[in-house]
Amino acid sequence: MIKILFDWNGTLLDDLDYSFQTAVNLQKFYGIPPMPSVAFYQSIFCFPIQEYYRKAGFDFSKIDWNECGHRFMDAYVKDFSKTRLNHQAIEVLQKAKAAGAACYILSASKLDLLKAQIESFDKLNGLIDGVYGISDIFASSKEKAAREFSSTCLSWDEIYVIGDTLHDLESAQAIGAQAILFDGGHQSRKVLEQSGQPVVSSLVKAWEVINARSHH
Repeated sequence: MIKILFDWNGTLLDDLDYSFQTAVNLQKFYGIPPMPSVAFYQSIFCFPIQEYYRKAGFDFSKIDWNECGHRFMDAYVKDFSKTRLNHQAIEVLQKAKAAGAACYILSASKLDLLKAQIESFDKLNGLIDGVYGISDIFASSKEKAAREFSSTCLSWDEIYVIGDTLHDLESAQAIGAQAILFDGGHQSRKVLEQSGQPVVSSLVKAWEVINARSHH
């Protein structure tokens, strides 16, 4: 069976501009020069998230990381309604499901927050077969969640990961899955192409790559 792990932030969820603005507001709060553009943000964004914060000018010898992370998340959750689904999110899920694939969400988000965000989009009802997240808000890694998912799979399942960062590739590699990287999210195409993996500019194209590769 084809099983697809979709990343959430920056992949199914179009929150790039919102995340950028939330991060800029946090920089201003701490007196840090704000990032000049979304493109700059995409060029430095990485996992673990703390490393990206350092690149954005946060000095954790002077700023408490725990406090900083909570300030960002509180602001992000407060105005979450400003985000929207990727314009092809529903279409790609429907295409995959119609072809008999199972669709899951794998995220470096805290699981209870993640589920609440997903549930706020009624259009996703019936399209998601499972949700895998992490136990805190600090977005260190989702490889453990990927392994949790993998433990439910059978040896003949074909597993794919669709996501917008190199960490999605790392998560795929951790469970022997194939990755398709999407350039419409938090990391630039230039960053993603360094991986040597296929990079697509639309979620429907990602499904087409899977459909062409699969043995169903």
